[in-house]
Amino acid sequence: MQNVIFGRSQTMKVVKERLDEVAHTDIPILLEGETGTGKNLLAKYIHDLSPRKESRFVIVDGATLSGNLMESELFGHEKGSFTGAGSAKIGRLELAHSGTLFLNEAQNLSLDTQAKLLEVVENGTFYRVGGHQEIHSSFRLIAATNRNLDKLISAGRFREDFYYRLEHAVIRLPPLRERREDILLLVECFLQKFNQSTGKSALLSDEAKELLLHYHWPGNIRELSNKIEHAVAFCQNSILLPKDFNLNMRREALLLEVMNNGGNMLEEMERRLIVMVLEEVNYNLTQASTMLGIGRNTLKRKMEAYKLGRNDDVQNG
Repeated sequence: MQNVIFGRSQTMKVVKERLDEVAHTDIPILLEGETGTGKNLLAKYIHDLSPRKESRFVIVDGATLSGNLMESELFGHEKGSFTGAGSAKIGRLELAHSGTLFLNEAQNLSLDTQAKLLEVVENGTFYRVGGHQEIHSSFRLIAATNRNLDKLISAGRFREDFYYRLEHAVIRLPPLRERREDILLLVECFLQKFNQSTGKSALLSDEAKELLLHYHWPGNIRELSNKIEHAVAFCQNSILLPKDFNLNMRREALLLEVMNNGGNMLEEMERRLIVMVLEEVNYNLTQASTMLGIGRNTLKRKMEAYKLGRNDDVQNG
C-alpha cells in the first residue's frame, strides 16, 4: 500500500525523492499536509528505509491526548506519581529507543510538553513523571501536522525553538485534489482490499469513475478509502454506481450552475459557492482558494465585496 500511495503523479514523485533522500539520515522530519493525506503511512515508509528499521516504530497521537495524559504517555510515570497511577508505566520515548517516534498532530502538544520533548531530542535523556532516575533514549523524531505552524508560532501556540528542530526537513504532502491522476490507482487498490475482505468482486462503472475523479475529496485518501469500503460493503450488485458512494456533491453541482448562468445570478451563485467552500474548510483561506481555483488575495477581495465573515488568522492558514 505504501508504494501505491505515491501513485503516478509528478507531485508525489518529487515527494518520494525527498523522502528517500532524508530517510537514510537521522535528522528530525516534519510532514505537513491536510488530514487524510497519508502522513502516517509515509512516516512508516521513512522508518522502513532508515538505519533504525530493525527497531520499533512508535506512534504518539497528539489529537487524542493532552495535558498530564500526554506527558504520561510520552515520558511514562512512576507508581503513585499522581492520582490513579497504581503502577509504574514505561513511556513511548523509552519504547522508541533506537527506533523512530512518530508524533502525529504535533500542533496539539502544549507549550510545556513541547519544551520537554525538545530537551529530550537535544540531550537524549528524560525523567518519568514523578521519577528521579535519568533515562536515556536515542530515537529519530518524525512529526506531522495539518496546520500552518508559522501561524501558530505567531499566535504563541507553538514553540519557535521546537519548530527550528523540525524545519531542517519539511515535506509537504499534497491533497488528493492536486494529484487526481492517482485517484483511480488508489481506487483499484482499495477495491482489491475490500473485495478480498468481503468476498465480493465489485467493479466500478464508468459513471462512478467520473464521479470519483471530479469529486474534491476534502478528507483526501482516508475519505476515499472509507467511501470505497462503504460502497463495497453495501452494494447490491457487482457494478458500483455513483449512488453507491454517498458523496456530497453540493459544491460540484453549484459550480456547474455558476458556469451555466450569468449576470446578477452569477454573482449570487459565486457568493453561495464561496460560502459553501469556506464552511467546508473551516474558513481556511489557503485551502478555500485552492479549491475555488483563485488566488488567496482574490478570495479576500471577494469576501469583502460580499461582506462574508472570516475566522481568525490562525485558522486562515
